[in-house]
Amino acid sequence: MLLRNLKKLGINTPSKNKKSNIAALFSIAQLTPKGDQLIHIKVPSDINKVELEREWVDLKRHLTKALGNNQIDFEVDVTPEQNKEYLVSREEKYQKLLEINPAISDLRKKLDLEF
Repeated sequence: MLLRNLKKLGINTPSKNKKSNIAALFSIAQLTPKGDQLIHIKVPSDINKVELEREWVDLKRHLTKALGNNQIDFEVDVTPEQNKEYLVSREEKYQKLLEINPAISDLRKKLDLEF
């Protein structure tokens, strides 16, 4: 019931309102209600968790008024399997390309390229 009410309020859909990034956060998060008072939220990074916690006070005020439930709370988990691997150095990028296509090494040698 809680998840259905959240969807009716448009919590899961991005908004055109650029004042708050809560809609964007919820578009990448996985919401799971636990009873009628707890929302379990999975986000892909620690940054998303911090942003969500910052926005929670305003969101809770809105949900309390809209749903008539002042006991609503949330718990946030970061799911590491959703985190993307970022390649920063040239060496990391080269090694990743080698994993994808080992022929790159031969091409690099033939063209006398350094990375």
